[in-house]
Parts: sequence; C-alpha cells; structure tokens
Amino acid sequence: MIADLVRGFITADWVKTADFSTLELVSSSHMSDDLRARDDDLIWRVRRADSWLYIYLLLEFQSRVDQHMAVRIMTYVALLYQGLIRTGQLTPAGTLPPVVPVVLYNGRGRWTPSQNVETLVEPMPGGLELYRPRLAYLLIDEGRYTEEQLAPLHNVQDLGEVQTMLAERVIEWTQQWKEEGLREGRREGRQQGLQEGRRQGLQQGLQQGLAAERTLLGRQARRRFGEACADALAPLLERCEEPEALAEVGEWIVTCDSPEALLDRVRMRIA
Repeated sequence: MIADLVRGFITADWVKTADFSTLELVSSSHMSDDLRARDDDLIWRVRRADSWLYIYLLLEFQSRVDQHMAVRIMTYVALLYQGLIRTGQLTPAGTLPPVVPVVLYNGRGRWTPSQNVETLVEPMPGGLELYRPRLAYLLIDEGRYTEEQLAPLHNVQDLGEVQTMLAERVIEWTQQWKEEGLREGRREGRQQGLQEGRRQGLQQGLQQGLAAERTLLGRQARRRFGEACADALAPLLERCEEPEALAEVGEWIVTCDSPEALLDRVRMRIA
C-alpha cells in the first residue's frame, strides 16, 4: 500500500528507479529518542534500483491544517538524521541519505499553508539570506483528488490514521445522541427527561462509536496478521472501554512486527 501511495502520487524520476521489493518499515533503533516517541508517524526506506542508496520516507498523517507544518517537518527530518548518524546508517560515501517528507491531509477544508519552511522565515538581506533554511514537503490533499486517484490513499488511511478519524467520529456521534436526548427531554416537558436524555445520549453515542472502532480494528488486524490474530484480538478489544485504548491498538497494528507482539501489547494495556 505504501508502494502504491508513492507510485500513485509522486512523479519524480527517483520513483522509477526505486526497487519497491525492498520497501520496509524503518526500525525504531535507527531513530533518535525524540523521534522514536512519535509512534503515530510511519517511516519507511527503499533501495534505489541502480545503487545501494537508501531513500527514507517520512509520512506525517495530518487531519487538521497546521500553518507551521514546514517547521515541524524540518524538526522531524533533523531528528531522523540524528538517529541515522548515531547508528551509522549513512551512504557508502559517508553522506546522509535523502528524506522525502510526505504530508497526508484528509481534513474538511483545503490545505493552505506553505510547503517550504523558507517562506515562513522573514527575508534577510545583506548576506543573511545564506542562513535562511530551505526544506519542502510533498502534500497529498485528499480533497483535491478524485475517488479513482485516491484508491491507494484510502488503504493507507485504514492503517495509519484510523485512530484519528474514529476519534473524531466518536465525538460527532456522541454530540448527535446528546442532541437527540435533549430534544426528547424538552418534548416531554420534564426536567427529569432532559437530564436522562443527556445521560443516555452521551452513553449510547460513546458505545456506538466504540463498537464501530472495534469492528474496524478487527478488520485491520485480519488484513495485516490473518484470521487467527483477529479472532484472538476480538475479546481483548471488548475489554478496551476507552477511545484512547482503542487508538493505541490501532497504532500497534501498524507498528508491531508480528501478531504475537500485537496481542502481548494489548494484553498488557488491559491488564
């Protein structure tokens, strides 16, 4: 799915020479401590077909507009480079490998911030322009593409952004049930009905959202690790009664290397 994303939305020449059979998730041991803590991002690497040069892809999943995203990306790339230097993950020439930062955005409004940190810094005349940072990122704004063009992107979101999307839906569903409860209480004209409507609306909305999230997480686990893992995960998900716990499971489905590692982490979380 990551290969489809890159080939579908990046048209640069380097994509044509990349050997996507070597595509793999970067080990956390290659990252700095600060970057390792950001387990909501996905970092991959792929060999160039005609050389041993590594290409690192930094995917920043984003659902809200951030006017200073370019500064954040510059920080993440620097942290990644620190980790690569520490572990000796350099090119044969002893230089740092290139990094392609990709921002995936699926918010309701269109993405308007600058894609280069240089434009966020005040111009500095008199020779100071040499010290103005320059770093751009590739933007994939879902709202600017057709459904056909977005086919690979939807698959990536299923894995990498499910926790954010579902958290937003839980909030929306909870508000919907709350409003219905309030209307019912007002219609009956009783203060008791109003209070009960509030309580039931919030509770039912939360449970509805959690049930939908458990279903989708089960589908994720089945797609990644198979039927046996999904079956073993199902009763554990029922014991996750908070949106935060299910969000963590969604991240672990992406980052864990084996079904055993996933199930162990979930069991520890609910213990």
